[in-house]
Amino acid sequence: MAAALAAVTLGMAFLAACSGTSKPRPGATAPPVWLDHPPAVKSELCATGVSGPTYYSEDALAKSKSAALTELGRAVQVKVTSGLTLKQREDSAGHSSVSVQELSAFMSEAVLSLAQVRGQWVNPGGYPTRGETGTAYTLVCMPLNVSAAQLQDTMHGGVRASNPHLPALIEQTEAVLKDWAR
Repeated sequence: MAAALAAVTLGMAFLAACSGTSKPRPGATAPPVWLDHPPAVKSELCATGVSGPTYYSEDALAKSKSAALTELGRAVQVKVTSGLTLKQREDSAGHSSVSVQELSAFMSEAVLSLAQVRGQWVNPGGYPTRGETGTAYTLVCMPLNVSAAQLQDTMHGGVRASNPHLPALIEQTEAVLKDWAR
């Protein structure tokens, strides 16, 4: 009888340990507000990236930053392509020396150069809705009130700097970003 009672007690202890009702560790940082409520500021465009846990948390943070930058670039490309395609249809008389695809690619590159990390968080455990322990999140934002000089500075050299359409690309990018900030 004592052996049966010990087995039942051991079984209950095992089930309690595996129940998944883990609590955050004392002193653990709670998930930041931006995970549920991204910044809603008209003066910048933001995106969040996530990475599963890695052996080194620095690797997960780098991967989540890369994912956030990719998402931000994708959002810019979609917004530029859809907005300018509609504008070109409305204004079929106006002929631009810059294609929608060229402007979209330029803006995506500029966005990635101007984006800044606004926050990073690694799940310390105890937050099951935030993935496994070690899951990393990064918030990146880019300003929308960018001057032509800042856009010029993003193109330090290489193919983009020698592009004959660069002045038109910068002018149109500046106009599009100002329009988004309204």
